[in-house]
Amino acid sequence: MIKAFAPLGRNPGRAPHELVLDDHAGYRVPCGAGGGGATGGWSGQVRVWAGRVAGAETGGGVGWVEERDKGAAPLATILIDGHVHLHRCFDRAAFLAAAAARFRAAARELGLPASTPGCMLLAETPAERAFAELSEGRSLPPGWRSRGTAERESILLDGPDGERIVVIAGRQLVTREGLEVIAVGTVEAPADGGALGAMVDEILGAGTIAVVPWGFGKWWGARGRVVEALLTTPRPGLFLGDNSGRPEVAGEPVHFQRARDVGIGVLPGSDPLPFPWHARLVARYGFVLPDGFDAAAPAGRLRAVLRDLTGSPRAFGRRAALPEFVRSQIGMQVRKRIGRTRAGEGGAGEGSP
Repeated sequence: MIKAFAPLGRNPGRAPHELVLDDHAGYRVPCGAGGGGATGGWSGQVRVWAGRVAGAETGGGVGWVEERDKGAAPLATILIDGHVHLHRCFDRAAFLAAAAARFRAAARELGLPASTPGCMLLAETPAERAFAELSEGRSLPPGWRSRGTAERESILLDGPDGERIVVIAGRQLVTREGLEVIAVGTVEAPADGGALGAMVDEILGAGTIAVVPWGFGKWWGARGRVVEALLTTPRPGLFLGDNSGRPEVAGEPVHFQRARDVGIGVLPGSDPLPFPWHARLVARYGFVLPDGFDAAAPAGRLRAVLRDLTGSPRAFGRRAALPEFVRSQIGMQVRKRIGRTRAGEGGAGEGSP
């Protein structure tokens, strides 16, 4: 028998109700008021994967319990860097070695097995093609190989010493207000230039995940109020993004607490900048998802788990010390000025991070 319980946190003042299922795979059992198998009138849903409660939602509709097919691959905990750029200036051997080492360190920090897979969520601009190149096995360092999955938007990278890194496609877009939004787990996304709210609506409407990442100075004033307008009600699949470039000494943006107050989570990531030395900063900041990895369809499993979250996942790693933050910001200002000069002369620089 499999037993699942309605979550207390989503039903204030109501006792949890036990659901008892026969041990069979691939079926759903109604559990609304008086429904088959329920011991009470709880209305909502509990998902049971591999015999464990993985997440829950509640609402006014009839709920159900679903068991994962017994022949399916087992689910596993996964470590995720939620904001990754593989810039052209990066040494890819150093980049992948740093990612593997930092994921191993995070596993130790969290008391997880050394074999816990790591995952990089790419946030590519329209000018970047790192995911396509990795998918085709191009520009991989010696000893690394790429394997496809059952979906277009994810690949597995196997390293020379048994490393496994999952890479999931994503697009970083610039809104009309000059803010950024990332469409996670997709090879397709809206065009740049729409209003933030409209672009978030389009991304979520396509069934993927939308992350609005923090950026130095970008959430101040009028643009900050645009971000605040998103934080009025929970929306499955919508998150704010933190990154390792936000200095450790800085206070938390007020938007993060407002998001958590309404059930919108914050996803951490490294967000390396386009400097060669930033190649070694990948995976230094991220989050962990229990039962978040399915080797056959990593992106699909990620989207499903994230849509069920009603808060922030557990973070790992650290953010930048103040001297590093200052160095990076000065470098970005110099780089932008050089880019404007070259543009005026008819040249072109690398796409924005």
